[in-house]
Amino acid sequence: MLQFSMFSQLARLKLSSNIFKFSVKRNFYEANYLPPLKKTLNQARASIEYMDNNAKHYFIGGERSLAVAIELLLEKKIIAVPTDTVYGLATLAQDKNCVDNLYELKERDKNKPIAICLSSISDIHNWAEIDHLPKNLLGALLPGSVTVVLKRKSILNSSLNPGTDTIGIRVTDSKFIRSICKVIKQPLALTSANLSNQPSSLVTNEFRQLWPNIGGIFYTIVNRKKINDSFRVGSTVVDLTEPMKFSIIRKGAGFERVVRNCYRHGVTSTEYTWNPKINNDEDDDDNNEENDNEDETVEGDEADADKECEEMIAG
Repeated sequence: MLQFSMFSQLARLKLSSNIFKFSVKRNFYEANYLPPLKKTLNQARASIEYMDNNAKHYFIGGERSLAVAIELLLEKKIIAVPTDTVYGLATLAQDKNCVDNLYELKERDKNKPIAICLSSISDIHNWAEIDHLPKNLLGALLPGSVTVVLKRKSILNSSLNPGTDTIGIRVTDSKFIRSICKVIKQPLALTSANLSNQPSSLVTNEFRQLWPNIGGIFYTIVNRKKINDSFRVGSTVVDLTEPMKFSIIRKGAGFERVVRNCYRHGVTSTEYTWNPKINNDEDDDDNNEENDNEDETVEGDEADADKECEEMIAG
């Protein structure tokens, strides 16, 4: 019985290695498998067509909720999604009208840039210049609560942040958001779910006044430990446009990790310093804690990868 169990576990590990690619540097798995969505997309269209305007709330869980989010985005709607920091508003970054509607919804100054969100680190080179960056730096920073600012490429929608040659890029820890980007094969414009100059939102009720103009509001299980003002800071925004230099545009979640990993890859700053002799023990503790958290996430992702689109039900 024990021998059979061992072989069964080895078989699952072998199967999972064909589905996931993972980095030696970080315990993050990138899902290469996505379920066939054509039939579910057709069902989602029918559901949305006959749905009351007030019934726009969905629980994130697998194939159906993913299909609904994709269909709403393809209809050029704005959706609200939980991220690894605060609640976000997302729409198609490559569509001028979608971007304009996002600014209008937030009452945001057009001179304030909006970041894009991508499905994976390997997709960044399609939208921004990364040849000047040290190898593995992006893998040390992402995915996670970090926005990296890079020189944009001309393929990116010119009406998104016009007048600037840079773009903020996120690869979040949210498998739901990354899966959306992977399916639609284009970036999402992603910003916080709140009126401009108002506090960021941690739960949906905090941006209730925006609901009427949002195509769909997506939920996940709330982590009550993170429902306090200290988590409203959003992502750390780091400028990596200059070779071997970094500057912090905004301190946020993951700030210490950004500084530490930049220095470890030879990227320095005149604003912030990091001394490995002084900080090494503390950093090792941070790394162990981060790796423990990532391992928990990875194990959950690996176990649920093939089942998530069947077992979890959209609201």
